[in-house]
Amino acid sequence: MLLTCGNHEVLKLWDVETGNCKHTFGERTPVVTLCAWFPDSKRLVSGSSDPKNCIYTWDLNGNELEAWKRGRLPKVSDRAVTLDGDHLISVFHEKEIRIYKFRTKSEQIISEENAITSLFVSRDG
Repeated sequence: MLLTCGNHEVLKLWDVETGNCKHTFGERTPVVTLCAWFPDSKRLVSGSSDPKNCIYTWDLNGNELEAWKRGRLPKVSDRAVTLDGDHLISVFHEKEIRIYKFRTKSEQIISEENAITSLFVSRDG
């Protein structure tokens, strides 16, 4: 399975073997800026920079599990959900690392001197 999002898009789940879209999640928004799988492969996370500026979690049937309203969400360079499924880590061209904590609905912002283009979370968290 493949998960995609983007400008003037929606979150989409694709079957890579057939090339068919299996599901479209939520309503069309101006920009869906991030998407990622949870480690259990049963849930997804997406973030939008629409007027709601929410981070959403979904099950594979398209049911919205949670919507977390927050401040402005800049354009994401890369993102990952930690193996325990408790944190979403995103990096941005605007020289930021953001760590979202799902359980507490809190956010930590780490400033960086240079633009960040990629991240990878180790297997031991």
